[in-house]
Amino acid sequence: MPNDRHRITSKMIPPPSTNSTPTYPNTSVAQAQNKCFLENGKSVPRRSLEDRYHVYIEEDKQLYIVLDGHDGSNAADFVVKCLPEKIMTADTSNPGTTVESLNKAFLYTEKMFFDKMDPSLVERAVLQIDLKECSSAEASRLHPDLVKKLQDLDEFIQGGTACTLLLVIGESFYIANVGNVRALLCKLQQNGTMAVCQLSEDHTTDDEAELKRLEELGLKRDEIMKSKRLAMFLNTRSIGDFFLKQGYSDIDALKISKKPPGSAVPHISGPYSLSDVERGFLVLMTDGLYSIASKTDRDCSDVNQAVARMVAREMCGSNTMHSVAQSVISKFQESLHSIFMDSQGERHDCRIVGDCTLLVHNLGFPLGKSETYPESYCTVTPSSMIADKTDGLVRMSSLHSDSDEFDSDEEFNMDEEGIDPKSGFVPAYVKFEMLPEDIDLENL
Repeated sequence: MPNDRHRITSKMIPPPSTNSTPTYPNTSVAQAQNKCFLENGKSVPRRSLEDRYHVYIEEDKQLYIVLDGHDGSNAADFVVKCLPEKIMTADTSNPGTTVESLNKAFLYTEKMFFDKMDPSLVERAVLQIDLKECSSAEASRLHPDLVKKLQDLDEFIQGGTACTLLLVIGESFYIANVGNVRALLCKLQQNGTMAVCQLSEDHTTDDEAELKRLEELGLKRDEIMKSKRLAMFLNTRSIGDFFLKQGYSDIDALKISKKPPGSAVPHISGPYSLSDVERGFLVLMTDGLYSIASKTDRDCSDVNQAVARMVAREMCGSNTMHSVAQSVISKFQESLHSIFMDSQGERHDCRIVGDCTLLVHNLGFPLGKSETYPESYCTVTPSSMIADKTDGLVRMSSLHSDSDEFDSDEEFNMDEEGIDPKSGFVPAYVKFEMLPEDIDLENL
């Protein structure tokens, strides 16, 4: 259990128009609730805020989590409490055990979330049996109370959350994610260019690897690409989303799948060495923010570069990290609002603003120095952002296959420090990842 020297925050914070932002070392975090712009210049919220975040700081370990809940905040509220405790108490003594612990933590958290819903799932099953002999029309006419109760239960259990985390251990860090909350590493290079690298993976139907995985399960690629969703789901991987996991057979578009098409298995990259990022910063952001950037920054064809540009500008203009995230969100939203108003309400794509969460962690980027503001930006891959080191501290460990089997002797041939003695690198665990039903979750 956490003791007094731990500093824990796990909550929502007010929109960036307020000044009550919490303070963390070298970190700025802010949130803004969804809204709908009106032609009279005002805006109204569409629903409650479903994003969550978590910051946990110890002497030698730091954990930063950003969650993008959907269909309610039940999943995000649960994950923000369960996942940090599982990670912070896990074995992170070397890169191998850290990657394994992160993978297990995501799967364990989802299992606990569904276990918590067991009474509702049992009640739902009983109602389905009671209504089994009736058509939908007959059920609504003869048993309206039962139908309403079943609809309420479906609404309660349907939610899920995307999740991306940054785990800092000593002088190394890892990124793990499911869904489309992004993690960017932005590094100022010697020639003055800002290199921008996405360390997370977007688990959506735009991702070729996810499309291939779903196609192998028997789902139709053309239909998925046409709708740009997996049935009603934007994310193909998440924590929660009962109807994408255990209840997928109740969804017409998914019931042809050989097994649950959704997954809580995370993409994990790292460890990366902090010493290789002398002047840079890390960004965790929900799609509510980068979708605004895609509509407002006309000078930048890359959304990640647009966000990095705005963050760098605010950091160069501020002597502290305190209000950086607030300012970035506010300026993006103000720009979107201006576009909407200038169009006299014709830009319908700019009317709706989703929940926005932004967390910026500074890794030596100079604050308050406008002369260091990078004028040019480039997008790079993780492998080119930080050079491989033969000490094994910097190496991509991608957990992104869905193999049902793995050879522990082959894939975990490491010495006591977690390093492959033959190559000197932390190995890429290309076979370690398994679907949730293949893992003994009781012993995680």
